[in-house]
Amino acid sequence: MLNLIEYMESQIKEVETRILAAWETLKDKHYLQTIPRISDLMAAMIWAELGDVENFQHPDQIVAFAGYDPKVKKSGNKEVISGPNKRGSRLLRWVLGRAVVQAKMHNPVIKQYFMKKISEGKHYNTALCAAAKKMIRIIWSVEKNKKPFQVPT
Repeated sequence: MLNLIEYMESQIKEVETRILAAWETLKDKHYLQTIPRISDLMAAMIWAELGDVENFQHPDQIVAFAGYDPKVKKSGNKEVISGPNKRGSRLLRWVLGRAVVQAKMHNPVIKQYFMKKISEGKHYNTALCAAAKKMIRIIWSVEKNKKPFQVPT
């Protein structure tokens, strides 16, 4: 069993190395890694899932693609809006979730937004989803405008 775990870990490292090697050829054309707490590996995974951001006219399209848009249930005259629909890219949601957990501590924009949602009385997971949507808007902006992330002053 231990040998299997070691083998799987070595395979994961090998795949990560190959992903990073491919990203090295592309990263000069992209600005994802300028966002605090988005590593090169995360940037490569986000780029691989999204493709060209030019395909999205608005960041809300990426929000829906990632599955962070609200779930809407309709019956007769009733309409109930609940949590994220989770119909989008699981990998993109996972990567953004990991990035937001880090960013809420180290990225001043995400941290401020996350803390605002918490102070509004939102549940921790609701605040994380809101921060992920904010992160998506930042990703869309830096990629669409082809400019590195800058903390607003």
